Amino acid sequence: MVDEISLIRDYISLEKLRYGDRLDVEITEKIQDKSIGIPPLLFLPFIENAFKHGASQSTSEKIKIEIQIEQRDQIITFYCANPQNTPSDKHAIGIGLKNICQRLKLQFPDKHLLEFKENNDIYSVYLTLEI
Repeated sequence: MVDEISLIRDYISLEKLRYGDRLDVEITEKIQDKSIGIPPLLFLPFIENAFKHGASQSTSEKIKIEIQIEQRDQIITFYCANPQNTPSDKHAIGIGLKNICQRLKLQFPDKHLLEFKENNDIYSVYLTLEI
């Protein structure tokens, strides 16, 4: 889990170079057991999408992306929210999300819940894993 969070922080640092002061990323982590392992690059595609579909298309002066990772006992929850500037086609799921959905089915059969929500120009991803 520590490696995944470190990778996420490194990725955000790169994006901060790109967007400068326009970018406000709030990352919260509450991890009970930092030795818990998860498959590599499990959360990063969601964060990449937050920048690709949220930040890069934003015309706002400030771009806010919120990320939360929490582990309590055998449950890991992940949340990522970003601005949504154009209405999405609810039936269009790109190859990246299809791949993640397939990975979750294979690696966490019947032990995950993945939800996408759109609310007031905010797009969010909720993922719960039972490990």
